[in-house]
Amino acid sequence: MNVKAPTKEDILSITKNMAQGRHAEAQLEIDALKSHGQHPSYYQPLVSCMALLGSPSQSTLDAFIHDQSQCWTSNELLEITWYLAGRLKASNASFYANLTHVTLQTISQHAVDAGAIRVCKQALETTLINFESQDFVFLELIVPLLEQTLENSDFEMMLSLESILAAHYIKPRESEEHFSNAWRTIKDILREGGRKYGALNKANDLSQRPSVTQRKRVAFLVANASMLAHVQVLCAAIEGYKNLEDQPFEPVIIALHGRKKQLEEFCQRLGIELFHVDPRDGNEKVDIKGPMQVVSDLKKLICQQEVGALTFVSWCSWSVFMCAAKIAPKSIWWSLKFHDLYVSEIDEYVTGGWDLFREIHSRKWRAIKPGLPDLSDDSLRPQAIEIRKSLGSSNILMGTIARQEKFRNREFILAVCEVLKRNKRALYLWIGSDDDFVEGIFREQRVLEQTRKIGWVDTKLFAHVLDVFLDSFPNPCGFTLFQAMAAGVPAVLRRNDDSSLGLQNSLSQLYSGEEGTLTEKSRVADIFRKDSDKSFFPIVDSTENYVEKATALVRSQAYRTKSGLAGKMYVDEFMSNNRLMAESFRHHFSDIVDAKRAD
Repeated sequence: MNVKAPTKEDILSITKNMAQGRHAEAQLEIDALKSHGQHPSYYQPLVSCMALLGSPSQSTLDAFIHDQSQCWTSNELLEITWYLAGRLKASNASFYANLTHVTLQTISQHAVDAGAIRVCKQALETTLINFESQDFVFLELIVPLLEQTLENSDFEMMLSLESILAAHYIKPRESEEHFSNAWRTIKDILREGGRKYGALNKANDLSQRPSVTQRKRVAFLVANASMLAHVQVLCAAIEGYKNLEDQPFEPVIIALHGRKKQLEEFCQRLGIELFHVDPRDGNEKVDIKGPMQVVSDLKKLICQQEVGALTFVSWCSWSVFMCAAKIAPKSIWWSLKFHDLYVSEIDEYVTGGWDLFREIHSRKWRAIKPGLPDLSDDSLRPQAIEIRKSLGSSNILMGTIARQEKFRNREFILAVCEVLKRNKRALYLWIGSDDDFVEGIFREQRVLEQTRKIGWVDTKLFAHVLDVFLDSFPNPCGFTLFQAMAAGVPAVLRRNDDSSLGLQNSLSQLYSGEEGTLTEKSRVADIFRKDSDKSFFPIVDSTENYVEKATALVRSQAYRTKSGLAGKMYVDEFMSNNRLMAESFRHHFSDIVDAKRAD
């Protein structure tokens, strides 16, 4: 009798229950499947997976894959094995090293396909907490697979792997050092891939079309049609530019993925053309384009719209490949965060700063002054008062408004715990994250009752709810910190050696006297009482001082009020001058458009 094997979903559900210790539920699912005629031998993968994780030798995994090949592909078996490894939270680095080697050998026997991509994603997610093991997965599994895609000129898989790395390896740590190490390792592979692709499409090389440069059009490319911080910075610069009398070039916005009403309304209001390359939306039934279709469509769009320069806005995934392929006459990288990514095909580098030019990593960067309007909305105060009442009117509300990656640092969470232990009236709101890792530390330190997991909220509203904003470290917050300061909320930041990040980019340079005019530097010193015994400057040098400053703010309403006022004055005077931002924006991009390519 032909017996139908359980589906992958059946097995995965049972595997999850077993991995999470719910053996009774798993047995009920197995019994239900048996009652429908499936043969019990197909459940052997469950037992084998659990045994395998105790000793993941190559021979064990090879035998496991061979024995179960009738109902699983190699990649599916590897995917479940990595899933179980993550559920068991193995901490032994050699465990992951062994599993990585076996995975690479198994995948390399076949072409790098979508199944291999899923395995790599699962492997990076599994090892997220164990950075040493994640680095091993990156170097020993994914880099060799990238090299294989280059050898095979499989650009589709190359860019798919790069997307996995950007989302699950580079972004979660958000440090300049990690960013630098990762991109130095893979950028030559991606660059060579772009060159090969460009050579295959040389007939359509836009850099050889003189007509393209006759129209002074600068396209600003955003990865997603969202209104996240980097897109808001772009919109602020363009809005200020459109209010200037002299507008020597025409800005357009290109969204690589997605479609959002807020961005469309902004462009319509200012008369800015907005183009979508892959406009799929979660609520729309639109075919999902592969990476190379997206690149090809973007290249056609640049040609059709006579774009003279393409600016990558705070985004690096696929950028090295596309710059090397020369899909645009000129390529610009506008970095709002990290800076250590240099290839000769990028013509200009733009960042933020107070002087027209900055030197970063021994390279000259153009600098655009900050000027972010509408950081605070006072009409939200009545609603914020009601929220405060619901959280206990006697509590001092501390909080961090940030993505999950910002919270994933044990030292930062332990610092928050120490402040809570010293201040029983303090209540900590963690906003934006949903992470067992964070909650586990709060429970371990016995302060969970002094915390509230709020979830995703209106950040402008909750800027008015807080009494003290605790900036995350070593990965600092961005827009949400500015919003809190604009609402008069005092902030605490730990100094970051990557001084180009967040508030430390705009404030430290002026406060230290490294950038800005004499008037600007003098005014910042006055605002924060630089030479006084009790400065209102929010940045401290150590975790110990971070805890001390946060505790002082919690315990003194007068100190909170004066510190909050100083921060608000700084944001109002130095972070919200949209005209200065627009003028530096115009200066640099006009200069770039007018200049001839060096090659």
